[in-house]
Amino acid sequence: MPIRLLLAIFLAGTWSCLKPTLEDLDFFTVSMEPPVASAIGKITLKGNFSTLNVDACGFYYSSNITALLNNSNVDSLQSTLPLNTSTFASDFSNLYQGQTLFFRSFARKGKRTVYSDVVSYTLGQIVALTGYPGRSNDTLIVLGQITGIKEQGLQADGYGHVYSSVSRDPRVGLENCNVKDLGALNDDLIYRSVIPGLPLNTRYYFRAFLKAGTDYYYSATIDSFLIEDGWKQVSGIGPYRGGAGVGVDNIGKAFVGFGCNSNSCYQNALPDNFYNFSPDSTTGNWEAGPVTFNPILKSTDAAMFIIGDTIYVFGGEGQVGNNVQI
Repeated sequence: MPIRLLLAIFLAGTWSCLKPTLEDLDFFTVSMEPPVASAIGKITLKGNFSTLNVDACGFYYSSNITALLNNSNVDSLQSTLPLNTSTFASDFSNLYQGQTLFFRSFARKGKRTVYSDVVSYTLGQIVALTGYPGRSNDTLIVLGQITGIKEQGLQADGYGHVYSSVSRDPRVGLENCNVKDLGALNDDLIYRSVIPGLPLNTRYYFRAFLKAGTDYYYSATIDSFLIEDGWKQVSGIGPYRGGAGVGVDNIGKAFVGFGCNSNSCYQNALPDNFYNFSPDSTTGNWEAGPVTFNPILKSTDAAMFIIGDTIYVFGGEGQVGNNVQI
């Protein structure tokens, strides 16, 4: 037998021993469906392969599409092997607002691993501040906006604003942070939080938030607003009518004086002092001022105005003895 023929037979036999089995090189394909939102910040990934009884399946993902295509420095999510079906799925959570991730499914059978085409998913800005904050005396009024949950039929467990006069990065649950929670929500909307009773001359930092389960999503921006000088009643000074009052912002006090302290104005002693109150008063009471105006000791319905630091009072009715004077 020619040597060449013997060599050919030898090589053919050797190759038949070394080559992969047909099972190792079984041809099959893998595809991936577009991710579907199952909750806020959570999606369901689905893949399909064209054969049954694979050894492993799941998904690879990355924020860098080049890394995903090169299968370098990527994360993986293993799926449970399906029974008698070619569809497999996994849930993916902890998505961040404004984040885009790239996914592709895989299946492994023997020594062969097959990948799907790459699909992407972006979680947009679902909660944001909007408009310009407003103020009514000691009340802060701020706006927020929720978008993207109605179309997907999702449910939020809470929404509103978180604010603080201390932290410039307010978050729910942090010390010195307060929360205005407006309740559950299943719709997109622009909303308003009304936060009353804030200390005056104080700057507040605030942001919009949305709660989904135990996760919180915040507006990308943090705004601030100064609750400037203003006045609020913390106590009364009794039955008092016919008086006159004025506020002096540059010294931080309000003054009220004269008038009647009962329904029978001219048969009772009338206040002969100004009563003053300052926003930072620790007592929360009106206190009698030190100035007495003897010429109009018992005057009612007087007029008042200020020039600089001086308060001017004139007119009104005054009582001397049993006579009423104007």
